[in-house]
Amino acid sequence: MFSVRRFSTSSTHFKRILPAFTTGNKSNRSNTTETFNKNFPIHKKVKAWEKTGEDKETYFKRKHAHHHAQEKERNPNGRNGKNSSRVKDSYKDDKKSNDKFDSYKKPFDKKDGKSFEKPRYDRKDDKRSFEKPRYESRDKSYEKPRFDRRDDRKSYDRPSKFESRDDKRSFDKPRYDRRSESKYDTRDDGYESKSYSRNPYSGLKTSPLSDFLYGSSAVYAALKSNKREFFTKLLYYNYKIEDQKILDLASKLKIPIKESKDKNELNILTNNSVHNGIVLETKPLIPDTILELGKFNTVDGTYSVGHDDLGDLVSKYHTSSNPFPLGVYLDEVSDPHNVGAIIRSAYFLGVDFIIVSSKNSSGITPAVVKTSSGASEFIPIYKVDSPLKFLNNSSEKGWKIISSGQASHPKDSKINKTLEQKALHFNDLDQLLIKSPTLLVVGSEGDGIRTTIKLRSDYIVEIEKGNNVDPTIDSLNVSVASALMIKQLMSY
Repeated sequence: MFSVRRFSTSSTHFKRILPAFTTGNKSNRSNTTETFNKNFPIHKKVKAWEKTGEDKETYFKRKHAHHHAQEKERNPNGRNGKNSSRVKDSYKDDKKSNDKFDSYKKPFDKKDGKSFEKPRYDRKDDKRSFEKPRYESRDKSYEKPRFDRRDDRKSYDRPSKFESRDDKRSFDKPRYDRRSESKYDTRDDGYESKSYSRNPYSGLKTSPLSDFLYGSSAVYAALKSNKREFFTKLLYYNYKIEDQKILDLASKLKIPIKESKDKNELNILTNNSVHNGIVLETKPLIPDTILELGKFNTVDGTYSVGHDDLGDLVSKYHTSSNPFPLGVYLDEVSDPHNVGAIIRSAYFLGVDFIIVSSKNSSGITPAVVKTSSGASEFIPIYKVDSPLKFLNNSSEKGWKIISSGQASHPKDSKINKTLEQKALHFNDLDQLLIKSPTLLVVGSEGDGIRTTIKLRSDYIVEIEKGNNVDPTIDSLNVSVASALMIKQLMSY
């Protein structure tokens, strides 16, 4: 028979402990068996009502009955003037329990007297009564706001040193009200800072649905061309005589004109750009999407542009002042300053239109308008979603595609041979525009024109660099190169 090593444990750890057995001597074995509970006694915590020999309900009635009696005396109708669930108890309808409540009320009545006849806060001193606001028991100086007590100070009885001046400057009004009224000062509450405002620019927000054109030339060109759908308002600061033509034109177009509080407000709207004190809020200029360039009519000098009208081709006709129309296509030129410079040069030299790619290209942003000095507001600008398909369709209509760049490919010899056959000398550009409509393609400074576009081009033109040029400087700025090639094309 095995002997058992006896030990005790609690009920919480009872299931986690495994018994340990050791073999004893054969002489000590007996036929008697020992039960499991006997070998593993469990110690349980004795409850309070078990110590007194009472059941749980009787124990709590005897132990806590006086708490219910106190609650009943304080709130006869229950909490909040209504019978609460705490009063609606089994003790309320039990007469025996009510008698027991009465027996527990006497010791409290003897000790505190009439302490249960009214709430605790009513037993306080009458000086601190809750029937009156707290500040009424204090000094009478709290009967009026703090700033009204300033009138009692002697320092405010003195006349202000500004009252003896002869000018009409009064400090009863905010500072902006003392300015000289201007003819174009039509500010409303949305742009007036109040004297108690901590942050005068807290309500100034730029709208994602609007463009804030800045710069005198850009704003004047936008107003003069009137190509945009609407103008919201014109803001100006530090009025100058040369700004008078802009204000007059805005008044003629019935555009609200407002004088800015200071220069910082215009800095916020223009992202700290050079605005020259003039900012125009207007709708963004979104180029129309086109699918192809149509044929040129030599009789009346018109050419068609195939616009994309929800997937349908709609042709619109335009007139060119050149022997044949000339356009410039910007292939993924992402720098807005380069885009603006190309548009300015193209418009100045007589290009008929500009085309930009929808992807990886800068839009017509306020920075582009500023850099172009307003030329983007006069020259037609289009965009294409599928450049390769657009070039194929335009080439079928008789347009000559000229790409600027090197007529070579560093990796594929077959492509390199094809590109070499398309090479054209720079000086021969002046003979193209008198033979057919031409589209000049320029690319970004980093990657240049894509090989797929070069393969679809009729000619590839490279501007040769001068002698004794360091290999580090291997190309021109795209805006400068575009201007040189446009000038050579126009020298017919």
